[in-house]
Amino acid sequence: MSNKCGCSSMVEYELPKLGTTVRFRSPAPIPPSAGLIPKTAPDSLHLLVMICAAALLLSGCATAPHRMAKEAITRPVTGNYPAYAPVNESFSWPVKGYIITPFGVNGQLRSKGIDIRAGNGAPIRAAKSGRVVYCDPHMKGYGNTVIIDHGNGLQTVYAYNSEILVNVGDAVERGSVIARAGATGRAKEPSLHFEVRKNGEPQNPAYYLP
Repeated sequence: MSNKCGCSSMVEYELPKLGTTVRFRSPAPIPPSAGLIPKTAPDSLHLLVMICAAALLLSGCATAPHRMAKEAITRPVTGNYPAYAPVNESFSWPVKGYIITPFGVNGQLRSKGIDIRAGNGAPIRAAKSGRVVYCDPHMKGYGNTVIIDHGNGLQTVYAYNSEILVNVGDAVERGSVIARAGATGRAKEPSLHFEVRKNGEPQNPAYYLP
């Protein structure tokens, strides 16, 4: 519709799921399933940001900023994740092989976990039952990375993989294959970089593995 000066008017809609409003220049095709509720249109501040956010939400493509993804490796993943592992369930080795980089300070470098030599494509298994809370094929230094949350602030990290076989939200049991060994990230040969973290702090995996 147009006003008397021939200019198209703006129509504002509430977007309850996003907790904001979006504005479109009328006429604007609004699908019935979009969840948009007509509302009186005030001035549109940050119009472009709201429309883009609404479009991402409605298309199911909204994702967290990449900066937040990178921080997942240095702090605990927040969320009310149930503890899938029984209290008395012990750890198991995530892959068969020799430790080529131990935990702690090695020369001028500090390893937050251990590197285990493995054949290229060897199955990487969950060391303990839990839920996959993070997957990233481009983690700087880590390459293909998976993080599993085991409840009670305990997480395990699996990096250098050639392939990731799970998705965020998957519940996995101890021994389940979650990835394939590779040489991504800073790895110089096919191997697994394995970390154990308690409330975001690196722990020596030797204290957990049998």
